[in-house]
Amino acid sequence: MVDASPDPGNSSPGVSTVARPVLNSDCRWDRFNPEWYFHRNYDALRPDDHQLLLWMRDEFLHRLRLRGDFRHGIDIGPGSNLYPALALAPFCRKITLRDYAQPNVDWLGREVHKRFRPSWHEFWDVLAAEGEYKLIADPQAYLRQRVEVVQGSVFDLPTDAYDIGTMFFVAESITSDPHEFERAVHTFVDSLRPGAPFAAAFMKGSRGYHVDTESYPAVAIDTHRVKSCLAGVAYDCEIRVIELHETIEPLRDGYDGMILATGRRSKPGWRVSSR
Repeated sequence: MVDASPDPGNSSPGVSTVARPVLNSDCRWDRFNPEWYFHRNYDALRPDDHQLLLWMRDEFLHRLRLRGDFRHGIDIGPGSNLYPALALAPFCRKITLRDYAQPNVDWLGREVHKRFRPSWHEFWDVLAAEGEYKLIADPQAYLRQRVEVVQGSVFDLPTDAYDIGTMFFVAESITSDPHEFERAVHTFVDSLRPGAPFAAAFMKGSRGYHVDTESYPAVAIDTHRVKSCLAGVAYDCEIRVIELHETIEPLRDGYDGMILATGRRSKPGWRVSSR
């Protein structure tokens, strides 16, 4: 985890100090290594990602009853993860992949338009077993025709701009400040049009993580924190969790599981109070 300890020069004997949160702007995102991250996370389909895909597919197809009539989808902070974009594919004429780190933007452009690793077909096979996904014979060609990759921050998203959205392992993994985490979630949801469906995944109880030689912060959220955060901006929400003890082989040290939240964006002015 990024060192958030106070400057020793500002400390006095007998006086307690509080560590300043590590903000998104403190992180060296220009040094994020997407190729390293891909090989550690997505070079093969893990059981936990398999479960997240099943839940997302079933939510989109059955509970939310989506059909292929959404104009513009958004995936926030994909890094080197294409499976949220694959989950959006049947429902969108256009999909924007928006990432802040320039190395990720460059990597995504190459992955979508040039190489497309074999493991993405493993992810696709989970989705393609049902519904609208069955209609796509070649997911690589389908994405290539619809995806645009842009550089940009979650905090600078336009409001009421997209018809469907995903955000996987972003809001809790770009800061150690709980307020900044909530702002990222709210900005993502508010970038959708009223009633637009979304899926967002979070690392539960994350204490920070490493990508190659770089350390990055996290907010240690749980299902109650996710529910409270979404209560003010979304409705028809469903929250599921994969506990760490259910995972055969943990992804890394320093987290307690994975959370998937789905729902729809509330209408402006219609906000449900957090409880």
